Amino acid sequence: MAIPHLLFKARRRGGAGLDAALVWVGAVISVAVTPLLISCLGAVVELMTCPPAETFHDFPLLGGLWRRLLHGPLEHGQVTQAALIVAMVAVILATFLSLSLAAVYRGARGMGVNVAAGLLAELHRKAFDLGATDFLAGGASRAEELLRYSLPTVQAGTYAWNRAIPQSPLLVAALLVFAALIHVWLAVTALLFTIIAWLLFNMLSRHAQRARRTWTARAGSVHTAIVEQLRQAPLATGFALSSIPGHAADELIRDYERLLRRASTSGWLTYPLLSLFAIAGAALTLFLAAHNAALTPPAISAAGIVMLAAAMITAAPPVRRLIELVRELSQYEAACEDMLTYLDRTPAVIEATETSPLTKITEKITLSNVTLSDRDGRKLLDRVSLELPAGKRIAVVASDRQSPLALAGLLLRFYDATSGQVLLDGQDLRRLSLSSVRRHMALVTGHANVFTATVAENIRSGDETATQLQVTEAARAARALDFIQPLPDGLSTLVGEGGHRLTDSQAFRVGLARAALRDPALIVLEEPQFAAGAPAAAAVDAAIAAIAQGRSLLILPGRIETLRAADLVVLLHRGTVTERGPHADLLQRSELYRHLVYVRFNEFRGVVE
Repeated sequence: MAIPHLLFKARRRGGAGLDAALVWVGAVISVAVTPLLISCLGAVVELMTCPPAETFHDFPLLGGLWRRLLHGPLEHGQVTQAALIVAMVAVILATFLSLSLAAVYRGARGMGVNVAAGLLAELHRKAFDLGATDFLAGGASRAEELLRYSLPTVQAGTYAWNRAIPQSPLLVAALLVFAALIHVWLAVTALLFTIIAWLLFNMLSRHAQRARRTWTARAGSVHTAIVEQLRQAPLATGFALSSIPGHAADELIRDYERLLRRASTSGWLTYPLLSLFAIAGAALTLFLAAHNAALTPPAISAAGIVMLAAAMITAAPPVRRLIELVRELSQYEAACEDMLTYLDRTPAVIEATETSPLTKITEKITLSNVTLSDRDGRKLLDRVSLELPAGKRIAVVASDRQSPLALAGLLLRFYDATSGQVLLDGQDLRRLSLSSVRRHMALVTGHANVFTATVAENIRSGDETATQLQVTEAARAARALDFIQPLPDGLSTLVGEGGHRLTDSQAFRVGLARAALRDPALIVLEEPQFAAGAPAAAAVDAAIAAIAQGRSLLILPGRIETLRAADLVVLLHRGTVTERGPHADLLQRSELYRHLVYVRFNEFRGVVE
């Protein structure tokens, strides 16, 4: 079994605590107690099959201990009392075994939870250090995908590993030694038959899987032919054909049934053959055991045979647990690799050693020969040179979804350009302090603008210096008071996933209020889509117009009204700027722009099929 280096690395990152000690202590106790319990079973058989005077004389392993422990009852021929003492010892040992197994289970579960909690905390911290393409991903973020899929797998893998290791291999080794000490050749025979049966099972299973894939593929080809005939049914009806030319339908259906039957019955001999082999192996082992028991003197007693069988049977669950672990290990390792790769990644933005603060953007934003590539090397922006005047509403439209996001993320400095410069009033964005850039810029997305908290807390977003009056004025500027005031507790109403649900328009206006409260120099808006003429759209228009006063807006539009109200529209195609100007002018001179407006912003979009 390969050593799971990544699983161990994840365990070190997440921590193990006292649960690791619990696993080891429980494993050691269970390994020590299990052979003793099997010895108790042998002792009972010995008491049942031997006269009191000869009991435990030929008992394999611990015979002397049992003779001393049961000397009194056996000397007086009290077999029942001796059996009662053995039963009491067995109960005590079973209690220790149960507690030790519970300790292993509890420790393994605890280690899985500890690792998951530690990785979750690190994942949460890392999610705020945006990677090179996090803002471009769209939909669920990479951190969300890891939380939803990879983290539970890492937790399950940590549990499975510590549930099996070290207890299972130690127990199997102890039981094999125990069986060998009872009778080495019988133990070796049983072990060899078990190994051969396992190899036979794997060979037959692989053969059955190959056959099943072959027959399924052939059935798929016939299925395609049947589907083709069904699609041609209207054509055949139009020409008054009794059947589709080509293969007869009845013949195809018979072939499909035959191939499906072959595919579903592939490997039906696996378990009968395996069972036959197991029965033959068990019969041979029993024959050898009976032969050795019939020798003079006997090479093994009835108690020895029972203990040998019990040892081999008891070894089955830990062996099965190890096999399952090996089968799933690659899946656990892949999840660990995904987690650790994300946690070890380099942040997309590293602050320069010497920076100056950004005050306001009063003149222009300049992109000078800017290139930005995604994680696959595809150019989202290709040598873009562009001047954006300050204090204007600028809409960005592109033939793809990611180019506007790439431009917006550059201005917010969620990542840096692959080459070229972004200048704010002539200052290189990379030479400005990140704290001042974050203070003078704000992002309002078309989704996820509200978290579970009160409306006021959503608008403040951690700014405890903002007064209630400032929060109210920000909500008024964003035209949000009209729906906030009717809420059960007004600004104190709990909203978000765990509270009152807001509409997309309402959540967007809460995001606008959050941005207005910070009074930034630049706001990037990713506008949600609303039905034409809807009251929500009118409220959003009024809110954007109010927020735009005295600051720059970069808008990723969702409606035609936003394009019409923009001071400047920038058209991107294949990563380059192809047109710029007012909406009406671009409609006149750009065929691509007219097409995009028609496809994305016409009022019948989503209505006409």
